Amino acid sequence: TARCKSCGLMISRDIEAIEEHMIECIGSNSRKSIAISTSYPKSPNNRPKSMLFDGNTLTSGVNNMKLYGITRKPELEKYGTRIIYRTARSQSKVYAPREVCALQDAFMDNDGTCYIYEVSVRHCDVRGMPGYVTADILLLMHVAKPHPTNPNMCNITIISQIDTRVQGPQWLLSFITEESNGLGNNITSLRKEDLIRELKQCGNLQDILNDDTSNPDSESKVNLDDFDLLAVLGRGGFGKVMQVRHRLTNEVYAMKILKKTELRRRRQVERTHTERTILAAVRHPFIVCLHYAFQNSTKLYMVMDFVQGGDFFTLMRKFKRLPEDWVRLYVAEIALALQHLHDMEIVYRDLKPENILLDSDGHIKLTDFGLSRYFETRPPATEDIVGEENDILTRSFCGTEQYMSPEMLLQQGHNYRMDWWCLGLLMHEMITSKHPFQGPSHYDTLRNMVTKAPNIDNRITTSAHAVVKNFLIKNPKTRLCCKDGINELK
Repeated sequence: TARCKSCGLMISRDIEAIEEHMIECIGSNSRKSIAISTSYPKSPNNRPKSMLFDGNTLTSGVNNMKLYGITRKPELEKYGTRIIYRTARSQSKVYAPREVCALQDAFMDNDGTCYIYEVSVRHCDVRGMPGYVTADILLLMHVAKPHPTNPNMCNITIISQIDTRVQGPQWLLSFITEESNGLGNNITSLRKEDLIRELKQCGNLQDILNDDTSNPDSESKVNLDDFDLLAVLGRGGFGKVMQVRHRLTNEVYAMKILKKTELRRRRQVERTHTERTILAAVRHPFIVCLHYAFQNSTKLYMVMDFVQGGDFFTLMRKFKRLPEDWVRLYVAEIALALQHLHDMEIVYRDLKPENILLDSDGHIKLTDFGLSRYFETRPPATEDIVGEENDILTRSFCGTEQYMSPEMLLQQGHNYRMDWWCLGLLMHEMITSKHPFQGPSHYDTLRNMVTKAPNIDNRITTSAHAVVKNFLIKNPKTRLCCKDGINELK
């Protein structure tokens, strides 16, 4: 809900309901009534006189020659002008909340370039709220230039200059460069909806953001404001993972926040795109699910299952040797997840304890698909389809060396069969807490993986010994589960 500034009533945030209320609320009050019927291009009817709350943004549009002392050029009169009022409040009581009042205008150049800009104003009908510190927008401009070859796309340039009136605090400065950290709407940036509306009205640029903005059920509607940020779960070189709660559903998720600059600098853009594509395509009880994905100018956000049981590496370090009954369950669940990926022509390639999570019920979930190969999105080259069975190979060298298969270490080309080798290594480590090819050095371990038979602990049961041995066959075609899939494991 939003509070009406004239009568104080709480109103639903549905725009139509708010406009109807505001017409009734201030339509008969001559002092507060503003000539704000805005003329929109390509529209037969002007919008009704109104003042609009869009979230916590107050807007009004005018088409008269003077906007409270600001003279407009006649040629600009066919474009909409508004007074925008925004607020932002910190979760900390130490810092006073901020408010911004700005004039928003839009016009088009002769070449079709559309300009939407905001500058701070002092508006006679927008009264400051008690306890709020006023910040000024010296200039905020979005310039949308039509794409030279695609009329349905454009290039957007954003120019921003803000006077915060303070050297801090950090939560306010974060509105300029960082995510809003759960503080509400960014007080110094145009709303995406405003930008889309203005560009649609002012020009023939229907797909300026290259997504389905007309579909109310589109995931593009989800943004950071839809989540409460609860805690930091971990940090890394590319960003961080946070525990968040969806405000509408109260569901708790894990949000991976990645810095675009770091992804580009470390050449991880393709890896991140691969992970996002696979997670969006896969739905399986033993694989982490991607629920939402969105981005802003500086960061990528992936909202996934919050798996609160920790990772398998921590479990193995705590218990050392796991009971075989546990191992039987974990191996079965991992095998089901791998089989599902293979059925979708996905080679996982990074099976290791750190990439296996445990949920609250003790079941596993595979995560981190950045090194996976998805043949549907990247078909193999002709020379990578070999043999009478038309085996599809990929020749990348990636992953963690001590969990690689011999064919990858020797760079002979590999496919889904390498995942079953990795499962055999992992199974042996679960039961014995030792690598089956362990040598005195890392190099010796890798050499043993290529040249020697596995050193399987004699203390494990006969059935477990047979499974590990058949997983760790160096010939991929005779390896367990490499002919008839998971049926061979039953």
